[in-house]
Amino acid sequence: MLSPAQYGITSDYANELAQRSETSDDLLRIAVVGNNTTQPIVTATRCALLSEGMLAHIYEAPFDTYRQEILSPNSDLYTFKPDIVVIAVDFSELDIHLDIPMSRQATENALEAMADHWRKLWEALELHLGKPVLQHRCEIPEEEFLGIAERRTRWSPPRFAESLNDRLASIAPNFVKWIDVDRLAARVGRQNWHDMRLYYHGKFGFSPRFLPEYTVLLAAALRGTLGRTMKALILDLDNTLWGGVIGDDGLDGIQLGPDTPQGEAYQSFCRYIKALGRRGVILGICSKNEFSIATEVFDKHPHMPLKLNDFAVVYCNWKDKAANLVEISRELNIDISTLVFVDDNPAECELIRQLLPEIFTIKADGDPAFFVRNLDHLHLFDSQVYSDEDIKRSESYQSKAKSKDLQAKAPDLDSYLQSLGMKAKIKFAEPSELVRLSQMEMKTNQFNLATRRLSDVELGGMIQSEDNVVLSVHLSDCFTEHGLVSYVAFAIANNKIIITDWLMSCRVFSRTLENLIFNYVVRLAVKRKIKIIETTFIPTSKNKVMENMFEKLGFICIGKAPEGPWQYEVRPGIKPLPCFISDFYIE
Repeated sequence: MLSPAQYGITSDYANELAQRSETSDDLLRIAVVGNNTTQPIVTATRCALLSEGMLAHIYEAPFDTYRQEILSPNSDLYTFKPDIVVIAVDFSELDIHLDIPMSRQATENALEAMADHWRKLWEALELHLGKPVLQHRCEIPEEEFLGIAERRTRWSPPRFAESLNDRLASIAPNFVKWIDVDRLAARVGRQNWHDMRLYYHGKFGFSPRFLPEYTVLLAAALRGTLGRTMKALILDLDNTLWGGVIGDDGLDGIQLGPDTPQGEAYQSFCRYIKALGRRGVILGICSKNEFSIATEVFDKHPHMPLKLNDFAVVYCNWKDKAANLVEISRELNIDISTLVFVDDNPAECELIRQLLPEIFTIKADGDPAFFVRNLDHLHLFDSQVYSDEDIKRSESYQSKAKSKDLQAKAPDLDSYLQSLGMKAKIKFAEPSELVRLSQMEMKTNQFNLATRRLSDVELGGMIQSEDNVVLSVHLSDCFTEHGLVSYVAFAIANNKIIITDWLMSCRVFSRTLENLIFNYVVRLAVKRKIKIIETTFIPTSKNKVMENMFEKLGFICIGKAPEGPWQYEVRPGIKPLPCFISDFYIE
């Protein structure tokens, strides 16, 4: 991790690169507004993006002008046309706005007044910009006043700030994402977080010595907003999940469990890993070991909380780990840049960093007592919300191992697909599905027609619009319920269906689901007597899987391949494309 002084140098370097990279695909426009000195936020933004291989032009609003910048439609903020707005507003003077002591109703009125203030700001941002917003959560004041009594009094600044955080989170539109600086302040110590000398002399919202920690937190929020969230945690075994080498020390000789301090620490780390898996993080093993010996730990060790079926992929062999990690990304059908790899061996870590720099590699060295903290504080798997599909994701990937066994026993591909017993539900998307649809927009890179990264506001507008149709697609099979795995959006104009967006989770590729969805679109065209279905493919470095799809579906390219435009003629009596999924349509 860089020192705070090195962050300034790195930020200047990133800014210089951005000035020379006007045509770069990864060049963002980010605005930073706040009520304190925002230069540290600008520095953190440049460094966070550079760590993700991205650059930005940044607009820094004048000191404490965030209200004017947001409310005025002609402000420099809107002239700049940012892709993302960072709002760094703290509530250090919260007590000034509270006429304490207050009655219960007066406290509620004060809360609602502040909530209404932010509603108006968010409405202005939605109206004039319609882009994602990353906003600081309210920091709990460090003053204790009357001690524990403050926690029991609704109008006290600490209680009021907590209530305000809850209120704002509950009413914020979906395009507002939160940067939990309050949690960070609590972790490093609130008295440490605020350097009051720097606050009074230079209006610094937090001490610059915590710039590295803040940058990590901001990077996580940016990854989530830009669709770069990590998806899978791949782990070594020896001296990573337990102490010692299973092949040499045997089941009774490794350190795992409450008998030793180190063993208890490794057990806690395994519990943390299991908890990540239950929250939708894909788990995998990549270890140089004999499979039968290594897997004994999961089957027979009394203090191992993880079981082998907690892992979606298990690569225990003597191949080089770089090759195994490439195979793991292929088997999981996810981009290799979404893998996090943990290993205790510095040589292995260096090999992965050199051969596969896109993988986030963590060296698990030192005292295992800090393994959980070190991984957790990197915020690699941070998410703004949970959806049902998050919980189902891990089960879905684990079911792939079972389906592989089924495929091995099937005489051919068609028999295998038939044996999965797949069922799909295609329906008109509803506002209640916006959370999941937005997640797909941010995370889906491969099966993504246009990669437009539509905001929640734009998706919601499409669902409500009479000029657009948005279909959500749910899938299940004999092993698991996959949930909402695809959506397609199209406009109907001039006797044409024009497909603008089509996304599908990589978990369900190659199952003929795309055929089923397209059959439905054709069925809808026939019903409405529409003669042409049209689309345009926008290629990126990650959606090559879609390059030949429209030709396979029966489209004809009337432009330049692979972009198109592509057209499909809807003819009477047209036969549906073959698929192995029983469907249930809601029209």
